[in-house]
Amino acid sequence: MREDLNEYQKKILILEMELEKYINTRKRKFSKSTIDKQEILINEINKLKELVFTDYLENSNEFRIELNDIVKIKFLDDDYESLIKLVSNNSNNMDILEVEINTPLGLAIYGKKVDDVVEYDVNKEKLKIKIEEIKKENSKILEKK
Repeated sequence: MREDLNEYQKKILILEMELEKYINTRKRKFSKSTIDKQEILINEINKLKELVFTDYLENSNEFRIELNDIVKIKFLDDDYESLIKLVSNNSNNMDILEVEINTPLGLAIYGKKVDDVVEYDVNKEKLKIKIEEIKKENSKILEKK
């Protein structure tokens, strides 16, 4: 994934330099064909930028639930919301519900992103939740825009 991201970034940089060089070498008024070529290059640059950003969002752990993240979840059957913290071992923290990663809920949410809907089993009952927010250990809050 990181190699693909670097390849996209290189292509964007090359296209941006090509466009800048092209514009700088033309001191006179642009003709219609010149403007068309410029627009094609700009569109190609924008497509590559979008690919890089989309790829980053989809593959970055920064936007996925990991250990020690605080997660706001919503139970879809009754719209009840709860804050939980995904932990490896419960420390009996009274401020926030700690969910161990090896529990059904912990396993269901690990690696998920904001707006993901997750279904998991508890006592032969299926529960469905939606990930509303993720607060990373470094205090960055990721929420639905």
